[in-house]
Amino acid sequence: MSALGEKGARYTQQQREAAIAIAQSEGIPAAAKALGADQESIRNWLRAKDIDPASLATRNTEQQRRAAEASVVSRRAQMEASKERLTRFLISIAELAAVKEIEYLKGERVRNKTQIDKDGKVTILTDFESVRLSEVVGSRTRAIHDLQLLTGEATVREETLTRDEIRLRAAELDEVAAQRAKRKAAS
Repeated sequence: MSALGEKGARYTQQQREAAIAIAQSEGIPAAAKALGADQESIRNWLRAKDIDPASLATRNTEQQRRAAEASVVSRRAQMEASKERLTRFLISIAELAAVKEIEYLKGERVRNKTQIDKDGKVTILTDFESVRLSEVVGSRTRAIHDLQLLTGEATVREETLTRDEIRLRAAELDEVAAQRAKRKAAS
C-alpha cells in the first residue's frame, strides 16, 4: 500500500489532472518530465478521460510545425530587410564613387569622406585633397560588384576604354551628378 492508502496510487488526482493539462498543451513528454512520471502512465490517464494520446501527438506535432514555419518566415523577413539595407548602402557607395570619378576627371581634386549611421544613412564630408583615380574607380567597381553578388547578377566583366569612351562616360557621369544635385536641392 502506498502512503495515499490506495494500492498502486502514486499520484494524487490533482497531479494527474495537471499532467493531463500539460500533455494537452505541451505534449506527453513534457507532462512526464514535469511530473516525474513515465509517459505510459500519462497515456493511461488520458485514455481514462477519453482522450486519445495519438491525437495529442498529432496536434502537438502540427503546433511545432507551425511554430517552425513562423520562425522560418520571420528569419526570411529579417534577411530580406538586411539585404535591402545592404543594397541601399552599396548603391550609395557606387553613387559617391561616380561623383568622385567625375570630379577627378574634371580636375577637381576633392576627397569625399563618408560617415554611415546605424540605419545605413550615408553622410558625405568633403575635404579638398588629392585623390587617385584608381582608388575612386576601385571603390565604385567594388560596390557595384558586391551589389551584383547580393542580387545574383553576373559579376565578371572586362572593359578597355579609349580616351573618347572615357570622355563619353565622363559626360554620362556628369549627367548623373547633375540629377543627383537636383534631387539634393529638391530635398
